[in-house]
Amino acid sequence: MDAKSINKGDVFSDLTVIELARVVEIGHKHVMHVYLCECTCGERLEVNQGELVSGHIKSCGCVSKPRFQALQYDLTNCYFGKLHVIDQAD
Repeated sequence: MDAKSINKGDVFSDLTVIELARVVEIGHKHVMHVYLCECTCGERLEVNQGELVSGHIKSCGCVSKPRFQALQYDLTNCYFGKLHVIDQAD
């Protein structure tokens, strides 16, 4: 897929392409197209063409943040070698 096939308004998962941000030269023969995208949450970020097309990047990260926060464990009174957890920090 070449740069001309990605247009303003194209949607890749939760990201909508706003514009071509820049073209980065890689060596003498290759270039990488970087697009300014907007996530469904409103956050804007730059994503290279390969990550958009492959689906490697699907959002700004807002989708995974709540999931990560839900994985907190209470380790009070647990031991790790000689270390003893006495309380949870904020």
